Amino acid sequence: MTHVFIAMTVTSVWLCVACGGGQSGPRPAPTSVGNTASGGGAVTVGGGGAASSGAAQSGGGVMSAGGGAAAGGGGVVNVTPTTLADGAVSAADPHLRFYGRWDLSDPAHPAASWGPVAIRLRFESRAIALDLMDDAVDLGDEGKGNAYQFRIDDGDFQRLGPGVLPGMQLASELSPGAHEVLLVRRTESKWGKTRFGGFKLDAGAHLLDPPSEPTRRIEVFGDSISAGLANENTGPYTNATENGYLAFGPTLARKLDAEWRVEARGGGSFYNDFYLPMVPFFERTYGPENKQNAPAADNPPWRFEPWQPDLLVVALGTNDFSEQYPHIEQAAYVSKHQAFLRTLRGHYPHTEIVCLAPFKPGAPWDEARSYIAASVADLGDAHIHAVDPTTPSAWLTFPDDYVSGDAFHPNIAGHEKIATELALVAKAALGW
Repeated sequence: MTHVFIAMTVTSVWLCVACGGGQSGPRPAPTSVGNTASGGGAVTVGGGGAASSGAAQSGGGVMSAGGGAAAGGGGVVNVTPTTLADGAVSAADPHLRFYGRWDLSDPAHPAASWGPVAIRLRFESRAIALDLMDDAVDLGDEGKGNAYQFRIDDGDFQRLGPGVLPGMQLASELSPGAHEVLLVRRTESKWGKTRFGGFKLDAGAHLLDPPSEPTRRIEVFGDSISAGLANENTGPYTNATENGYLAFGPTLARKLDAEWRVEARGGGSFYNDFYLPMVPFFERTYGPENKQNAPAADNPPWRFEPWQPDLLVVALGTNDFSEQYPHIEQAAYVSKHQAFLRTLRGHYPHTEIVCLAPFKPGAPWDEARSYIAASVADLGDAHIHAVDPTTPSAWLTFPDDYVSGDAFHPNIAGHEKIATELALVAKAALGW
């Protein structure tokens, strides 16, 4: 495991993040779906006693770890002012916001492996440092460890890793006044877990209450496309070229002012249980390790009740029809697909579910699209929709919207187009 303590400083302004909680209001009746400021109180850091922290829980939604905050749920948690010693911001501090699937059962070191995930904090300090631990799983040519990025206010994102060294120093001297840091893990679960140990500010610095969060919530469950594999189109398929923050899920959320959550893995299959299956991991806190086909016993169940998405996009099927796998008969596929949709409906009784069929045109993916459409039509749930991104006109154009020399994985421009089309689907289904 690599332990990273990173000093960070950059220029300032306010950041509008497409993350956040908030209880959804009443859902309008669905329509048919075609293919289609800063503010708040401050708490002084330094010069006082140790921070008090309540028990954080595994699972749930946007949570503030510690401080007696309730697990999961929406809205902005009321933050009780505390005084911390020497500018140290504990990972259990209630001013922090965690986005994505985080295991908060150890308040001192929240952990995550599904990616992307994010952490957000508002503060007044001239400098900020990050305490971060990464499993640094070495996958050879695919790289070692996870890649991260951060931004202060609305400045440009700056890269951290892969291969971040302990004690790496960045610039300092932020301007006086309020700032916001957003830390994002860009990569999927096969590079191991991330453990967050907190931030370090100047002694006497202030923590600020978070701004109001979006009330809309979007979740994506998918394969390498959903993970943003190689989408930056800057080289081979590695941890350095995957940017889940710019994949279609978070991009869609930013378009619709929603919080995002993504669970995805490269090569992920819906139907096949013998190689890179996705379904067994949906109900677990941590994503699959490299080439892992079944969750380990120490991968805890995920709690769905506290965080309910308005929209769930299930983007699986491409890998089921790879030439390396046996042909799948429609009856078998539809039966298993419907069983999974019923499971999803049990976890999310009021969510609009979109089954996004493969983007790759022609055979054998035509079968996947027809199977998914048949499954949804036969199930008869008016709030589950089958969406075919190849008709009446294709959402993506090859090669312009794809990674160079790759007819399967969209580049950032392609992800932007997918998000634009899905925004139309979401607006039609939810009345947004």
